[in-house]
Amino acid sequence: MKQSMLEVLFEEQVRTARLPKPERNHRFLADRKYELDFAWIGPKIALEIEGAVWSGGAHGRGSGIVRDIEKGNLAAQEGWVLFRATGDMVNDGTAIAMLVRALADLPVRSCEECGQVFDVRDKRMRFCTARCRQKKWLAEHPQGGSK
Repeated sequence: MKQSMLEVLFEEQVRTARLPKPERNHRFLADRKYELDFAWIGPKIALEIEGAVWSGGAHGRGSGIVRDIEKGNLAAQEGWVLFRATGDMVNDGTAIAMLVRALADLPVRSCEECGQVFDVRDKRMRFCTARCRQKKWLAEHPQGGSK
C-alpha cells in the first residue's frame, strides 16, 4: 500500500521519539476490511491520520465521515484507544506528542529483532518471542556458537 507523505513523516517522528515501532495498516477485525494506520498491538493504542480534511478528500465527505465513525466505534468495542490526527497535527508535532504521552508509562517494549510491541513483565526481556531471541542470536553467532 502506498504511504502518504504524512505517514512517512509520522514514521520518522516515531523513530526520532524512540517509540516502539507500530504495525502499519493493522486489520483489527478479521471479518472487516478496516485498517488502523499505526497500531501498537500490545497496549491496543492506534493513530489514524485524517488527510485531506479541508480539500474534499474521503475524510471530509459525508460517506467518509460515517465510515471513520463506524471504524472508530468498532475499534473501541475491541478495546482499542484510537487517536485521530489531521495533517496539521502531524506537521506541527501535536500527533507525536499525543502518542509519546499515551505510550510513556505503559509497561511495553519494542522487540529488538522484529520491532513488535509486547508487554514487559520482566524488565530484562528484549524479545517478544523465543523465535525472535533465537533469530537474533543466530545472526550474532553465524557459526552457531562453535569455535
